[in-house]
Amino acid sequence: MFEEVHLTYADQRMAGAFEIHAFQPAPNSVALLFREVTERVRMQHALSVTEKRLSSIFKAVPVGIGLAVNRVIREANDHMCDLTGYSRAELIGMPTRALYSESEEYDRVARVLSVDEARDGIAFTETRWVRKSGSKVEVLLRTAPLLAGDLSAGVTFTASDISERKRAEAERQGLEARMQQTQKLESLGVLAGGIAHDFNNILMAILGHADLADNRLSPVSPARENLQEIERAARRAADLCRQMLAYSGKGRFVIRHFDINEVITEM
Repeated sequence: MFEEVHLTYADQRMAGAFEIHAFQPAPNSVALLFREVTERVRMQHALSVTEKRLSSIFKAVPVGIGLAVNRVIREANDHMCDLTGYSRAELIGMPTRALYSESEEYDRVARVLSVDEARDGIAFTETRWVRKSGSKVEVLLRTAPLLAGDLSAGVTFTASDISERKRAEAERQGLEARMQQTQKLESLGVLAGGIAHDFNNILMAILGHADLADNRLSPVSPARENLQEIERAARRAADLCRQMLAYSGKGRFVIRHFDINEVITEM
């Protein structure tokens, strides 16, 4: 007969635990073997407490946490299930390739993480996963090997949903681009207004001198027709200046009817 029991003891001087082996070597006799296992019991208790703490953290942390060995998921918390849409039973044993829509992205993530893990012991990258429903989710992925320098033992990883942050960044970049475009248009408007003013002053000088020259010519002078063409061209240029001023916000557009035949003849 053989029986194994654990006995704990404690008094004012000491406390500990024994592993007792009892057997009957002969009729009406019992043999006992005592082995002190205080340290082993203490370590088991400490390990149990640690496991409970880790389990509590595993459940409470508001990010997906998992364990992967050879890029196959071996453990996952509830937040990982919420993030991917899969149940824990579906995730356990699932290749991580199933979370990617494109093999190129899957390979890129593998290269980035393996290089950083080998160099720094921890790695992170942004990627995009596919949920069970088929919808996409932007993810910040962080990984660390279970054993330093040995990726074959597996890696722990966390996954955070950064979809909202990515959308906010895209909106901010779009707003910055629109603001830059507005600033460019404002600068062009200021430039157009300055050019229009300067050019208009030049045109006034041309029109003034053309008018003076026209007054000095005789009615039958062949140069009179040329001066009239100069005046018409200068006035068309003045109209262009008014359009530039309207573009710069310092003038206004005027809509009116034109005789197409007359416009073509002038051109």
